[in-house]
Amino acid sequence: EAAHKMEAYTYSQVSFIYLSKNHMSLNDAYLEGVIAHELFHIVSGDSIKFNILQIIALAIAIYATITIAILYFILPLGLIMILAGSFYLAGFILVKWPKRIIENTADGSTAIYGYGPRLVAYLNLIKDDFPESLRIFDSHESNKTRIGNIREIISMKYS
Repeated sequence: EAAHKMEAYTYSQVSFIYLSKNHMSLNDAYLEGVIAHELFHIVSGDSIKFNILQIIALAIAIYATITIAILYFILPLGLIMILAGSFYLAGFILVKWPKRIIENTADGSTAIYGYGPRLVAYLNLIKDDFPESLRIFDSHESNKTRIGNIREIISMKYS
């Protein structure tokens, strides 16, 4: 089962959760964990937050493109490349890190409301094939880190 790619998405505007076909072969405990996580995205209005972040990213990209196109005729190529990198970094910080915080919050809420062990079981099951060298570009922490964070919350809750 772990070799199959499993995806779950939340669309809060219509309170819709998408689970890939591979989820249908999972037992109820795994499904409860992943569905609880996705439900917390709906309750928190995370799709709206994601949409706002995408608009910010698009605005940065448009501004960067126009600015770099104008400066292309004024500045040396090296400075333009530094400027382009700065725009990319700003977009990354303004978009990717908030997404990661949103995902961590959904994991934490899942743990606080008692579904943490089920989410941990699910995360142990699914394949985490995102390269560690590129993890900074992913909206999720590694499964190992997520599991550690969830277990920490569970231990604080019951201590």
